[in-house]
Amino acid sequence: MGTQAVANHMGHLLMEIAKAELVGSETIYGKQIEPRALQMDLNLVTRILGHHPEPNLIKTWLEKLGCELRVEGPNFLVTVPTFRPDLERPIDLVEEVARIWGYDQIEFAEPVAFLPAMKPQNDIKILDHIRDILCAMGLRETINYSFTPPQDQGLFLKNPLSEEMSCLRPDLITNLLEGGLLNFRRQNKMVQTFEIGKVFTTDLDERFHLAILMAGTEEESWKVKREPMGFFDLKGVLEELFQGLRLRFELKENNQGPMVSLLSPALDIFVMGKSIGSIGLIPKSLQKKHKLQFPVAMAELDLSPLLSHKPKPVKMEPLPSFPGSERQLALILDAKTASENVIKAIKGLKISYLESVQVFDVYTGKGMPENKFSLGLKFHLRALDRTLAEEEIQGAMEQILKLLGQKFGAYLR
Repeated sequence: MGTQAVANHMGHLLMEIAKAELVGSETIYGKQIEPRALQMDLNLVTRILGHHPEPNLIKTWLEKLGCELRVEGPNFLVTVPTFRPDLERPIDLVEEVARIWGYDQIEFAEPVAFLPAMKPQNDIKILDHIRDILCAMGLRETINYSFTPPQDQGLFLKNPLSEEMSCLRPDLITNLLEGGLLNFRRQNKMVQTFEIGKVFTTDLDERFHLAILMAGTEEESWKVKREPMGFFDLKGVLEELFQGLRLRFELKENNQGPMVSLLSPALDIFVMGKSIGSIGLIPKSLQKKHKLQFPVAMAELDLSPLLSHKPKPVKMEPLPSFPGSERQLALILDAKTASENVIKAIKGLKISYLESVQVFDVYTGKGMPENKFSLGLKFHLRALDRTLAEEEIQGAMEQILKLLGQKFGAYLR
């Protein structure tokens, strides 16, 4: 509209001043803009502003803006003029009503929000439970970056923070070990740390892992000499962890676990018949490189198979009313015999009053036959309804000795 008036005025000036002659006129339009029609619901005005003015006032205000209104039931059908391209949605019309009406006319109202209660997800509960168990044993949780230095096979970042952080981590123990070594350099004599976090595989999969590091020696006192922590201390942590999760685990020389290449020697950790991780010591070459005078025990587990696990409820039992008995056996076994297999075989007898069996001594020194070792076992026996007779206890021990002799070639030391 304004363009046409300017063009006419310019033509008039050219004819008046430059003696130009008008031979014709032509109007060329660009993209034709059609008026926009919007449905304006008065309930929307009330919901946004708290309440709304009289509908006739709204109609008058919008018409003065150049809009055309038609009543359709409780709503308005508003045709927006083409020179107001900013009015694209019904909420834009509500904004115009609020502006003309005056913001001081809008009464204060507290916002109302509905937050439905969220049911805790099982995987989050499992991860929190694992943290609680490990912290209760004195371990400290660490949180490392999800990046590592460049690796042969890894997911590289397009915009890394630095060269040392250019790859997404495929494991946790690499960064956890770096943190442990930093502690040793700062003269921290004992490190017991763990980390729970995601690792990333080359097929773009993300999995939750748990890594644990135990090394060093606790401060000695005048009456107690401390030994450096090692493999068996870490094994004890795993025993407590899986006991808290109410799961059974086994250690096997499978040499196919995900961390076997980083730990030497290493054992696979089996849970529910599946290898989920590895436990072992860092290689002697790495220990020597960092001038460590003690072993560093580490483990890493893939927690993904455990996230759907729901621990069974704990069943409480009354305290025993009758005294128990304790017996010990010192056995000579082949050097390659695993004590875990021996204990498993004993429990397989299912002697009803055998309460527990545990290793209390291992000896491989002077006086042992070649390729043999001594294994000391402690047995706790108790019946719930009576005091065990000596004949019953002796019968159980003879039954155990007979089994171990047949299965492992064991004999008394």
